[in-house]
Amino acid sequence: NVLSPSELARRIGVTRATMTQFIDALEKNGLVERTSDPKDRRGMLVQLSAAGTEKLNQIMPNYLDRLSSFCSPLTIAEREQLHYLMGKIQSGL
Repeated sequence: NVLSPSELARRIGVTRATMTQFIDALEKNGLVERTSDPKDRRGMLVQLSAAGTEKLNQIMPNYLDRLSSFCSPLTIAEREQLHYLMGKIQSGL
């Protein structure tokens, strides 16, 4: 996905300034790329670079295993409730 820094900030729930700093660090490490927004000549878009995609693919299996382990004490009903509550928190950001 290609998104603007403002949209990324909104989705994550941080300020645009914080998102800019985060993107700067990711770009410095070669994990994201900025491109001009063809719909707004003043705007920029951000997307994962090939290295960023590779890093994400390395991290995700371990992350999902840890998340599964973290939730293992919960029943299915409790997991569904947690999912609902996290969605409610996210919608309030």
